[in-house]
Amino acid sequence: MLYRTDEEWKLMPLVAKYHQHGEDHEQPVIDESELRAHEEMGHITELTFEEAEYDAETVERLAEVKGYSESEFATVEKYVLDNEVLDGTPLALQKQMEILEKSIIEAAMMNAGGMF
Repeated sequence: MLYRTDEEWKLMPLVAKYHQHGEDHEQPVIDESELRAHEEMGHITELTFEEAEYDAETVERLAEVKGYSESEFATVEKYVLDNEVLDGTPLALQKQMEILEKSIIEAAMMNAGGMF
């Protein structure tokens, strides 16, 4: 899960596990404070926290878009968490430009006989 602070997107650093209404739950959180308050009020029990783990590809995708505006939440979330680029977004245009640039470089290398 993503959240935004200091003008950039971040991945939630913790995963909370707890028991509520006869069921076990797990949810990403930014910090322990909010759920600790629910535990103190007796709304949840068996509360524990673990560091969230993200694969390298997810972290790399986040680095590409961490400066995107808050209005681009859907774009950022879909790309970072699902590796999907939503059509008609600035990210889609960026990705199309990257493909075009790569194609131009490859064509230039072929024309130069691979001398690059």
